[in-house]
Amino acid sequence: MANPPKDPTMQVPLILWAAMLVSHILFLVVGHVARPPDGAGAGDVQMISITLTGVGVVVALLSALGVPLFARTQAFLTAMILRFALAEAVSIFGLTLAMLGADMQWTYALTALGVMAHIAAFPSEREREAHERRRGGA
Repeated sequence: MANPPKDPTMQVPLILWAAMLVSHILFLVVGHVARPPDGAGAGDVQMISITLTGVGVVVALLSALGVPLFARTQAFLTAMILRFALAEAVSIFGLTLAMLGADMQWTYALTALGVMAHIAAFPSEREREAHERRRGGA
């Protein structure tokens, strides 16, 4: 386990990050449990699966690249919460597909993408310092 942050104000982003990381796994479990039996889904969900996966990729990229640029005038915690929420939305797309009866490969792919975006948003002190430099130059 990593050492506790030197700055106590970093504890809240770390707690939020860890709690929201767990939600990705919960969405995957719920998707398995609540998934309709084979053939009982919402019909042909192939197009929906492709569309939501494409949107998921865009949202994950927005979380990693867009938020640091667009939220540079916001407080660090606000920017982090936005990144966490966008990463979590990608996994929710996978949960949606599972509940519609899509092949679980789509759910696995979107959950993995959401987790990767979430890990990329880890709130380190270095990230906070970089955010504050961007904020100061905004």
